[in-house]
Amino acid sequence: MLLISDVIYEEEVSFLKKSKKLFDEWNNKNINYCHWKSNEHLHEGLNGITDVDVLVSSDDRLSCESILTNEGYKKFISQSGSKYNNVDEWLGFDEDTGKLIHIHLHYELITGTKYLKEYSFPWCSLALDTRILDLDTNVYVISPNLELILLYSRIVLKSAENRRIIVSDDYLKEIEYLKKKNGSN
Repeated sequence: MLLISDVIYEEEVSFLKKSKKLFDEWNNKNINYCHWKSNEHLHEGLNGITDVDVLVSSDDRLSCESILTNEGYKKFISQSGSKYNNVDEWLGFDEDTGKLIHIHLHYELITGTKYLKEYSFPWCSLALDTRILDLDTNVYVISPNLELILLYSRIVLKSAENRRIIVSDDYLKEIEYLKKKNGSN
């Protein structure tokens, strides 16, 4: 298993206790998971600023959900139009800050047009087998190489409805972030 820690911080990195405790518990119980997209924003997700997209092995589904429940997270049903097969939504409340932690728990890698998500990538096992422990967060993340391939694929598939590929500024920033993680320019 590889370990990465590219980001250097002048101050100690901190996260919501609720987030830290959950991922520490998953690690202690050997849950096979990884944060699989937008790792550029993982710190924000762990601080309740944005959502957290976690891929979990279907073999660990019950254990993973049991830990979520034991840690006080609540499973909720998404509103019509944003409920997807093999993706569950969980919310945790951080009592110290009053912030919510929003977790998309994926049992497959899906993407596609907004409100539809009609494509499923066949790389779940590869993502979990090649995951990397990020030392800044103590959270397993998808390898940057595979994340970049998935990002390019997601861009193309989401652009299909427009019949032309659209690469937004946000996508360009994410691509540059992943290229730096991969050591290429």
